[in-house]
Amino acid sequence: MTDTVTPYSTVTPYATGFPSWVSDEDGERLAAYTAYQNMYWSEDAAFKLIRRNDDGRGIYIPKPKMIVDTTAHYLLKGLSIGVEDPEKQGDFNEFLEAFLKREKFLSRFQVAKLSGVTRGDWIFHITADPLREQGSRVSLTSVDPASYFPEYDPDDMEQVIGAKLVEQWPHPDDPSKTVVKVLRYWYEDSGLVWREENLWELEGWNNPKKAKKVKSLLQAGPLPSDIRIIPLYHFKNAEWDGFPFGNSELKGYERIFQAINQAISDEELALALVGLGVYATDAGRPMDDQGNETDWEVAPGKVWEMPGATMVKRLEGITSVTPVQDHVSYLDRALLDGSGTSEVALGRVDTQTAESGIALALKFMPTLAKIEYRDNSGVDILTQLWYDMKFWWKAYESVDYTDQEILVKLGEKLPTNRSKVIEELNNMLDRKVISRKFYRQEATRKLGYVFPATIEQDMLDEQTALKEAQMLPMALGDPTEVSGPGGRLEGDEDTLPKADSNKSNNKGQTNESNGTEVKNSGASA
Repeated sequence: MTDTVTPYSTVTPYATGFPSWVSDEDGERLAAYTAYQNMYWSEDAAFKLIRRNDDGRGIYIPKPKMIVDTTAHYLLKGLSIGVEDPEKQGDFNEFLEAFLKREKFLSRFQVAKLSGVTRGDWIFHITADPLREQGSRVSLTSVDPASYFPEYDPDDMEQVIGAKLVEQWPHPDDPSKTVVKVLRYWYEDSGLVWREENLWELEGWNNPKKAKKVKSLLQAGPLPSDIRIIPLYHFKNAEWDGFPFGNSELKGYERIFQAINQAISDEELALALVGLGVYATDAGRPMDDQGNETDWEVAPGKVWEMPGATMVKRLEGITSVTPVQDHVSYLDRALLDGSGTSEVALGRVDTQTAESGIALALKFMPTLAKIEYRDNSGVDILTQLWYDMKFWWKAYESVDYTDQEILVKLGEKLPTNRSKVIEELNNMLDRKVISRKFYRQEATRKLGYVFPATIEQDMLDEQTALKEAQMLPMALGDPTEVSGPGGRLEGDEDTLPKADSNKSNNKGQTNESNGTEVKNSGASA
């Protein structure tokens, strides 16, 4: 390996098994993928910890997993794929939702994203099988980034002009041998995308002068003319200008991971020795029955025979692990700060901060700072992917939705304070700052409510029905009563004419009817 700085420079000391069937640069990348996966899963192969005794085993704190899981959770969080107006675009919306469910796109994307944050890259691949039943011919799957080998324009190293998907394959004539299966895409001068798939001898497969073809699996030919983009979509984690591949989220923290693991492993061994005890003697080593030197055995009820010993004593061990814990805590804080893994992202936040939107956002800022530009890049690639997908459907499924748009949207990074949102919307509605329609739109966008398209008419119909129900008793009156002049009802408890109003000396006192009720003849005074 060279001393050139690459996305894999920091992990190279921890990487093993560099593949020899690819170039040195690609070998470094493939070995790094494996090394970062080992770190994520806290494998023994991830770090070379110093063993303090023969059978001591290291302890691996899952810090890499925590950082990756947290970052992947917030990266492209709340991703949704849909149409602008499901009601007006009913057929297309139904077709798109069926495709997403059949291909399990969202769940596959989440898994690919998690592994991509770990390794640095993830790839999606569009394929089609015209022999399958209509409606299921086009597929969208993730592929191992270790199999992806792009080809660049010599005059513009950021312009991909071809790409290969490469994997080792059993020899068709001799299963004990290994060959390389290569699916290659490239652009022709006509603008069409061509592809072919072949088996090649393992040695020299990527050298046009040395490559030996074993078998042709798919003859070279163009994709349908509507398809003008190579159907491989490369998502890069933590991009860096000039690097053709992404960077693992664990890059740059390998030494800290190792230091934390080493410190905790040493602490565990020290505590074990405190309980077991460490002894010193000036006697020679014990002998077995064959007269060979052997180890001391320290166990309950074990008796030592120590000829010639003048001194046997138990050595004093550590009295506190506080210095070790303080050191590990410092490394942990440095790791979280350096990786932009904020306390909010980890859920370590008090209730007062959680309920204050501004305070919560400020504490979340380190995580947002590293995520925001990755979100933009991811949305751009997904937008291109789904735009291209419409032409694959047209070519292989005989459905033309190329004039309709597929929207790629993200959700909120932080939990929504639902009561605050409702309170804010209510205040603006009461002050006539917003309309009821806008209120519903914001309730849908921020809170997830789904209102039927007929909601406005439904509300008007309900109000009309309610008013009619309230007016009905007044219109009907009491059929047992007789209407008087002007439609006024006459009878017990009815109101007398003004000429017969109350003439008592307390008529100015509080009395709803002003003393004009007609009492039943049998009523008491």
